[in-house]
Amino acid sequence: MVHGLEPQSATYSIVIEVLYKGGKVNEAGLFFDNLEGKSLSNHVSMINGLSEQGKNELLVSKARCSKLLSGLFEKGETNKALMLFKDILKSENSPSKIMCTKLTSAYCRAGDMRMARWVFDMMIARGITPDVVSYTIMLNGYYWVNCLKEAYDLFDDMITNGIQPDIITYTVLYDEESKVNRKKIIGRDTGRKDSNMSKYMTTGREHRNLSKYLTKMQELNPDLICYTVMIDNYCKSDNLQGAIRLFNEMIERGLKPDTVAYTSLISGFCFRGFVEAQALYDEMLLQGVQPDSRTMLALKNVKSKNMRFKG
Repeated sequence: MVHGLEPQSATYSIVIEVLYKGGKVNEAGLFFDNLEGKSLSNHVSMINGLSEQGKNELLVSKARCSKLLSGLFEKGETNKALMLFKDILKSENSPSKIMCTKLTSAYCRAGDMRMARWVFDMMIARGITPDVVSYTIMLNGYYWVNCLKEAYDLFDDMITNGIQPDIITYTVLYDEESKVNRKKIIGRDTGRKDSNMSKYMTTGREHRNLSKYLTKMQELNPDLICYTVMIDNYCKSDNLQGAIRLFNEMIERGLKPDTVAYTSLISGFCFRGFVEAQALYDEMLLQGVQPDSRTMLALKNVKSKNMRFKG
């Protein structure tokens, strides 16, 4: 520190880059290790330096690699994360399951299922067995981009390999299959054809049963998120009585409804009556659950639809 000025993150990155360009690889690594509060730019400088020097063998710490990847993912730097991941693959170090799962998750969030599958398959080729978390992330990703056949095939593969779905897996399946069914109903009623729905119908999987997923969820003691997903689906399927029953069952099991759960049920009162929706909103406030903008919008929509319905 000179004249009371603290060196900034950019300064540290410049030091790392200069050390690498000068061929002082060990010094760069030692300097990086001694930094406190490493920034994203510091991580990127390390990755670039290691790649340029071809010193992948220095990435001996999987903990460091995992931290580097996490920092890149948090900033949306998926391409740089992939560069680091490929460097690890070239080295003698085998990537950890956590690293693979993080990269797979990042690609799924970005909707790039081709790259997500590449990482998933590479993990298997490296002798790393995907767990229920890895499979669930991939399933959710496939549903997200409407790749239904791929989702069904992966679920079958999961079962075949002896990986037991957990409550989160069944929640994803139930939620996404509910959306698929609603799209089919809308398409049938409007006469519109969806190429993805057609592919779904020709796979022979149209009889996949929502009740099976619902039963599995109930067997595994659903949590607040699971109940909310089921309530939301019941409301959107015009089964308000079923939604109310699940809402009460959730409370009886000692689970406290949150803002999302209340909002989902309030939305279900479209043609039931604004009085009931308002009563539920009042109960929500009484329980100390704070509404958000979606709650207020749902309440406004219920009131508007009921006025048109009565008129």
